Amino acid sequence: MTPDHRVIRVEKMLDGGTGFSAAWTAVGDKVTVPVASRPVPDSRLLSSIGRGLRACGQTRVLAAPLGARRVETILVGDGALALPGSWAGSDVVMTLPDMSGAVLMTMRQYALVSGPRAFVAACLACGTEQAKADFARLARRLATTNPFLLEVAAAHPPRWPSWRTPAEVPPESVTRRKLSLIDGFVAGRLDVERFRHAWVAARREAMAAGERAHGDLGRLLDEAFHEIDDYDVYSDEREFTRRMTVLHARLHRMSRRQEPR
Repeated sequence: MTPDHRVIRVEKMLDGGTGFSAAWTAVGDKVTVPVASRPVPDSRLLSSIGRGLRACGQTRVLAAPLGARRVETILVGDGALALPGSWAGSDVVMTLPDMSGAVLMTMRQYALVSGPRAFVAACLACGTEQAKADFARLARRLATTNPFLLEVAAAHPPRWPSWRTPAEVPPESVTRRKLSLIDGFVAGRLDVERFRHAWVAARREAMAAGERAHGDLGRLLDEAFHEIDDYDVYSDEREFTRRMTVLHARLHRMSRRQEPR
């Protein structure tokens, strides 16, 4: 029995069974994100994929264990994707019907979700860059027992590191623009509405770009967002300016602590 044309197309998507081929990922605006997984069937991951497929309006996927001579059509129901029981313990690849997106589930404690950004993001519990960072931390934690995870993480690094202080934020980043907007507002160069509109737009842009902050900087940026969002509730310009000035001073003190002596 010769493989059907779908098997041949699926095989061309893969690179030795451990990832997707460069030729396939280069077509279109694809992103590939590694995530932790258990051996097939991983109900948690299959639930996430099912949720992502439904969010993208998909009603079915093509799927097969690696090396199979047939590709099966799996219907997308209300819960986790239901794979044949005979596939348990196998590496499995699932693709969108047009093969623009795919998921590779492996026996080596990882899976790869790849395809259009909207599809990949819908399959994840967090943003794509946060998922990459989370996987990198997992790979370091499991390096002794499964060093291959470090190779997977290195092949799919976050676009940006996570910044802890203002001094670490590069000038070309959108997060730097968010900090500059706070500077401009406190200095009186922006009125409240212009500042709020520009800052919220920059926040969305930073999230879309995968920029991340943690520690004190992350907390202060979250606090800035809540102050901006809450302004619609109390609409007191003087109080809002006072709160942002206090927050700005805390950011400034953080920057001063990072200056070289």
